Amino acid sequence: MNTQHTTGSALANSAAPYLTFLEEWQAQLQPTTSNPSQAAVLVVDMIEGFVEHGPLASPRVARIVAPVSALLEAYNASGGSHVLLPEDSHVPDSREFRSYPPHAIAGTSEARTVAALKAIERPSWKHFPKQTLNALGEPAVQREVFELLASGIRDFVVIGDCTDLCVYQTAMALQIMLNRPEHAAYRDARIIVPASAVDTYDFPVELARNAGAQPHPAELLHATFLHHMALNSVTVCTEVRWAA
Repeated sequence: MNTQHTTGSALANSAAPYLTFLEEWQAQLQPTTSNPSQAAVLVVDMIEGFVEHGPLASPRVARIVAPVSALLEAYNASGGSHVLLPEDSHVPDSREFRSYPPHAIAGTSEARTVAALKAIERPSWKHFPKQTLNALGEPAVQREVFELLASGIRDFVVIGDCTDLCVYQTAMALQIMLNRPEHAAYRDARIIVPASAVDTYDFPVELARNAGAQPHPAELLHATFLHHMALNSVTVCTEVRWAA
């Protein structure tokens, strides 16, 4: 008991300066400007199963439907045309269900794009069913990204959910891919994550203990993973402003 208490106190004490830093760092984030003719938007997992109903639906994620929609409407209005929507669409016996409850099974309502985005969708938008957290793990998404790079796209704006899961995996996979020396021609490309258009779900410690599950503190993980992306040269900002 004493050992556990001491370890816990040491962890809390050592983390305190970083938590203070995280709050200060988030407060100083600024908007970023992007040219819509040279930008693509990856809308990750804005589906009913994470917003409206199902075991992983989250009120926090539901709250970003409005800013995600606003970003896309502004992108449409500015002449942007490259919107990719990698969205969970699992087989019924997905290996991922060892980690999370069965969700977004292909053909069910949980795997559908939320209505707010369908209402503003353009014919040029492209949907990609995905089986894992990392959208770049889908060959079709990876091919599309390289085609966009070859066509002159240099900003990849990643929005959606969850900050510490699919958004993080997708943004980091893009960044790691572009860091490879054989892709030196694309070194000026940016991965952009606007903090106002991403979020994650909350599962407090006490609820998790009662359920015999793993906790998921949203405020901490949202801030920590935003900072970790910034640490890896992802452009983390408050919002994206479109300007040629």
